[in-house]
Amino acid sequence: RGIQLDPLSSGCPWCDRVIENKNVVNFEEFFTLYWNMPLIGLQKCLWLMAIAASCWIVWLSRNGIVFERLVTTIDALLFHPKMRVLMWARAIHNECIFSESDWWSSLVKCIVGGRSMRSRDLVWDPPPMGRIKFNVAGFVMNEIAACG
Repeated sequence: RGIQLDPLSSGCPWCDRVIENKNVVNFEEFFTLYWNMPLIGLQKCLWLMAIAASCWIVWLSRNGIVFERLVTTIDALLFHPKMRVLMWARAIHNECIFSESDWWSSLVKCIVGGRSMRSRDLVWDPPPMGRIKFNVAGFVMNEIAACG
């Protein structure tokens, strides 16, 4: 692809002060912490979505810095995951009403109405016997859209 990486640089793409090692790259403790958060139902779902979106945005930003020399602000790192989760939550839980003003300060307080999520709502359902199920995803970032 013509990307030139500095072979001597193994530091953090943002600050270049911390050397990436197995403790930086290994997320086992982090995932254990966020997975075991004592929430249930819709709050747990929103929490997991928020963490997943945050990790994803940080990863995309890191790759943008390393491979495309892009600059990312802390405001973007805070805004984009919450906006994505709000869009995902509205798409998945269309019967719930979310208060946007509370959305930005507290995921727990943002749910105004709607039914509680049942555990079966968090599981992928296989198609009936003899049928095919297509899972489709969409993606938009910086006005560029893709789907698959």
